[in-house]
Amino acid sequence: MNDMQESAAVPKIPAVSSVDELSFLDLLYAVPIGDLAMRVSGAQLSRMTGPDWSALGVVVAVIVLSWIGMHKNRAITADEEHSRSTGGIRFGSVEFVQFTVEIAIIGLYFAMGLGLHLPGASGPTEAPSQSWLAAYLLFIFLSYLLWDGLDTLRAHGNGRWFRRAWHGGVVSAIFVASSLVLYKVLFQRPALAGRAAIWLDAGMIVGLYLFRLGQDLFGNTPEVG
Repeated sequence: MNDMQESAAVPKIPAVSSVDELSFLDLLYAVPIGDLAMRVSGAQLSRMTGPDWSALGVVVAVIVLSWIGMHKNRAITADEEHSRSTGGIRFGSVEFVQFTVEIAIIGLYFAMGLGLHLPGASGPTEAPSQSWLAAYLLFIFLSYLLWDGLDTLRAHGNGRWFRRAWHGGVVSAIFVASSLVLYKVLFQRPALAGRAAIWLDAGMIVGLYLFRLGQDLFGNTPEVG
């Protein structure tokens, strides 16, 4: 009886959930977005060309769609029986490696934003070729594929999670191949300018949307229900 009273009197320490991890990543996402906002506000917008604006749109689309995808993925893990965070992230675990990959991906977003040509702001003095955007997208999709691979390792023993992680990796692999082809094509030809660059950037934005749509339909962010 006394043991029961003592156990009732001691408050239970809640396990660290993925919410803490998610909140930290949200703070990191604010870094590239905040840097872009500051650099755009300090730029001479009247001197920005159409390709400058479209390249900015690609970077913003990468960050925003990734942030939405991250939250959708966390909502699914909270809805299922398994939990990605059982008492916190252990150093040396696959979960910790996956977490560091997420941080590295956000770092790629930040570096991608630094490559933008914004007249009057810190950054390149000349507009970079479109191949630089394709190169960053290639590295970003490779990072997504690595994340999916780690997710597959963590899903061992959970059939539903494993299928979702595996299919997510297939979607990422398709876009890695597509971005590699795009980079090789752009690298071997003169830099695009004017409307051609704008249309290419618009195509990249559509591709980023299709990637997230593919993850919704077949991969790691299906609808919860």
